[in-house]
Amino acid sequence: MKDIIKKGIEIVKNNPSIGRIKLAQLLGINEMLARNIIFTAKFLMEELEIENKYQIPSYNFHIPSPNKVFIFSDIHFPFEDAKALEIAVNECIKYEPQTIIINGDLLDFYDISPFPKKHNFMDMIDGLNKAKHFLRELRLQFPEARIYFREGNHEERLRNFIMKKVGIIAEVLEIHGINTKDMLGLEDLDIVFVKSEDKLYLDNLLIYHGHEVGLRSVSVKYVAQHLLNLVKTSMIVGHWHIVDTRAEYRFEVKNGKLEELPIQVWCIGSLCQRHLPYLKQNPRFMNGFCYINVFEDGYFDVNNKKIINYRVVSA
Repeated sequence: MKDIIKKGIEIVKNNPSIGRIKLAQLLGINEMLARNIIFTAKFLMEELEIENKYQIPSYNFHIPSPNKVFIFSDIHFPFEDAKALEIAVNECIKYEPQTIIINGDLLDFYDISPFPKKHNFMDMIDGLNKAKHFLRELRLQFPEARIYFREGNHEERLRNFIMKKVGIIAEVLEIHGINTKDMLGLEDLDIVFVKSEDKLYLDNLLIYHGHEVGLRSVSVKYVAQHLLNLVKTSMIVGHWHIVDTRAEYRFEVKNGKLEELPIQVWCIGSLCQRHLPYLKQNPRFMNGFCYINVFEDGYFDVNNKKIINYRVVSA
């Protein structure tokens, strides 16, 4: 039996699109076993890619300028704030962006989190269905726009969970695919997937979800200032569900002259419920979104917006 399984795994690796009926016929086994072999082979193929995040090659994605960019962040399906999200989508439609960035945590994956659970497993299916519907509608509304999906820590949660406890969500993976990119059908929607290890640049402005830089023990009150102290380039982040901005000049010597270099950090608000079931309530949590004009010379104008009482307010 071991030899049959090994042979089946090799067949699937060489022909990933093979179905369980065809595999069962080739190996002379029942369809249930063939199905399990296909799932195991696909998981092993994915495991090679995500085995160690520090060994995964990283890439730099550069969004060209001039450009009009709109950023959604931290929707956390199925815990989205439907009204806030609708407001952000309508603002995006009015802005007519050339590029759209979904800046991480589109999905929550609460069901596979380490937190005590208050909801049943079907929340994960609900979240996936809502996220797929949102992406399809976004692509229909903006057929010509470049769309980037940056992986957040909640999407990373799925990667880590698959490595440890595949069996628990095997049925979900069988239906939807084996990673966030496949589950959401990003390739079919012509959406570029940007892993946490990768860097996404808008000219010289770095777009991070936020978890990549650490700061786990820092109060949200001081996040923007701490980021400003850490970074060497201007940056936009989500992750902390706050709306904040910090800026300062850095001094550098270039060609024997002292030059002032402006560095800015923007924290973008979320589009999920302000009080998630697993987070301690914080009055600084804020809904919001961001849009950016990038000019031909690389200068950028960032408009960081709050949504307060379902009205758009400048940050």
